[in-house]
Amino acid sequence: MNYEQAVALIGAQEKNLRKINNVRFMHNGYEYRLKYEGGFAAFVAIERREVGKRNFKYYKGFGAYHCWSAQAALKMAMDEIEKNGKVA
Repeated sequence: MNYEQAVALIGAQEKNLRKINNVRFMHNGYEYRLKYEGGFAAFVAIERREVGKRNFKYYKGFGAYHCWSAQAALKMAMDEIEKNGKVA
């Protein structure tokens, strides 16, 4: 793989993952918001707040560098939330 191919590959991945930025959903009395932070090692931050409260707080994050679509990143976010929800 040469440089141009790598740039094209990462560009296509970023174009797909950019769609997950500011996605909000409710789960177990909390409202969650996903923030996509691009770059070579794509990172998705999960922020949450209680329903009815004002400010989101950082909750968890994960590297989405191996996800090719927004759906795959959303599934990973839900898995992270479920994994942490069972421990707490």
